Amino acid sequence: MDMKMAQVIGVGVMTNNMHIQMKYNITSVSDDTYESSSKITKMVMGMKQGAVNISYDSSKKDEELDETGKRMKSKMQPMLSATIMIKGDNLGNILETKVEPSNIQGAKDFTKQSSSVIYPKEAVAVGDTWTKTKK
Repeated sequence: MDMKMAQVIGVGVMTNNMHIQMKYNITSVSDDTYESSSKITKMVMGMKQGAVNISYDSSKKDEELDETGKRMKSKMQPMLSATIMIKGDNLGNILETKVEPSNIQGAKDFTKQSSSVIYPKEAVAVGDTWTKTKK
């Protein structure tokens, strides 16, 4: 999966650009449920607030990072080593999510952000639309 996110707060007061690449593996399927595992394979972040610029690229070596990038690496490296396990149903509802190791700072936030396309119980066809509200 390749996810890109851009965020602007205020009129250029703060910007945040993030690019995350993840690898997913379906580990088991039974009846109407599946289990999968995923890992972040690359993370690139760029944040700007006023005169402060922060950038981080997990694919860079320590000697290629500035001091801020090195501090970011120490915070982000545990997430890059984490495995996210998801159990879902055949409609895309996520039934269970956990992160191993579970002691990683921000692991609970990771599980809250997990989402997928939720399909209706009725068959869908080309051109169909539906809505799903996440609580």
